[in-house]
Amino acid sequence: MPIFFDENELTPEQRSRYSWAVAEYTRIQKENHERIVGMGKVPKAHAPSPQSALFARLLEGKAPLPYPPPTTYSYPWYDIIEKPGKYHVSVSGVHVEDGHESIELNQCTWPILRKSGGASDFLAFLRQAANRLSVSPDALALLEKALANQPEFIVTYGHWGEFRLSMGRIIRQGRRVMVEGSRFDLQTLEGGNPVIVRVLRTGAEIRAKADATLADVRNRVQEAGDELPPIDHITLASESSIPRSDSPEGDDIVEYDCDGWILERLTNL
Repeated sequence: MPIFFDENELTPEQRSRYSWAVAEYTRIQKENHERIVGMGKVPKAHAPSPQSALFARLLEGKAPLPYPPPTTYSYPWYDIIEKPGKYHVSVSGVHVEDGHESIELNQCTWPILRKSGGASDFLAFLRQAANRLSVSPDALALLEKALANQPEFIVTYGHWGEFRLSMGRIIRQGRRVMVEGSRFDLQTLEGGNPVIVRVLRTGAEIRAKADATLADVRNRVQEAGDELPPIDHITLASESSIPRSDSPEGDDIVEYDCDGWILERLTNL
């Protein structure tokens, strides 16, 4: 779990706000508790701690938002509310309840208000390909049709207005041999049309370091035999499984841009 502040290294300003932050945090938790109970759900109690993004925010002297923000991987996502811009998100699934569609973004459920382009086909693909380890030809055809028509969604969260979800360009890293010629990644639902931006580490450098490590382990095996730490035996045994492409260039670690999902807030504060 992420740690948002160190209780042993608070600034004088944070120490002066501590009692106020605890009281404000308790008030907000009580309001959230009542709201969640009113929705027929079971609330979870959280005490102020270094793992609380809200409590860290209060210690910084920032006012709480009037409504709970969306979450990103279970943690409050303040930037999407307070800092205009385009944010890369992970799309993981779609839900339908009482005829209303919603989509999972960074493990948070966002109701869909409107959709255009290939959005309907993309949702149909998600429904057909719940297990993306085995995707039928019909589902793949739906995906190709959706991407060709530039899917776009207008989604919302709570009282925060409208957001646009669409395909844009994102930055990733990977081995050159895996990037060149790669297509849309069915597991992450992104990654199409890759363009290499720069080389971060050359394959020749990576191979030389790996060879030096293995040579060192071999020498120690000869000297120590069975007394060698188990991790060194594992390193030596895994030599044959170290991935290598046909040429050193294929093992380059590169930075590249590719297709990915972008979320942007449309409604001003």
